[in-house]
Amino acid sequence: VRVGPGRTLISAHRGGAEDAPLASWEAYLASVGTTADYVELDVRRTADGELVAHHDPYPAGVRGRPLVRDLPYSRLCEVAGRRVPKLAEVLERMAGRTKAQLDLKEIGYERRVIDLAHHHLGPGNVLVCSLEEPTVRAVKDDFPQLPAGLVLGRGLSGLARLTWPK
Repeated sequence: VRVGPGRTLISAHRGGAEDAPLASWEAYLASVGTTADYVELDVRRTADGELVAHHDPYPAGVRGRPLVRDLPYSRLCEVAGRRVPKLAEVLERMAGRTKAQLDLKEIGYERRVIDLAHHHLGPGNVLVCSLEEPTVRAVKDDFPQLPAGLVLGRGLSGLARLTWPK
């Protein structure tokens, strides 16, 4: 992303959940209508392979089992007590209105997510971040022009010295 001097980009973190439940349809729809440059989506994959926009690893934000990745989509919605937004549907609603900041929460579905985002939003309208170093490496290997960043929420202690920011 090329940004002019002094220009700060704004991202609606967690789908803009200030006035709606976290990572809900209401939050995403509200954030699309703001002046934010990006809407941040936390991307997870269910047991049956559905890509969903869901922040927490647990269905209802409650620690314990089951994890989102352990449930098929229909059961995830039951446990969460609401219809969990599917990534493709959220991206479709965003098309032509805003850009996506995709926070990939697990390893292994990078290409599928980016292909889906490019299909709905077009190249140049997506940036990717992750806490997972292998995910960022996979994105940069397959999509070298795509902005991608490693989120350092876990600190620097687990990273190899050569990967630390300079």
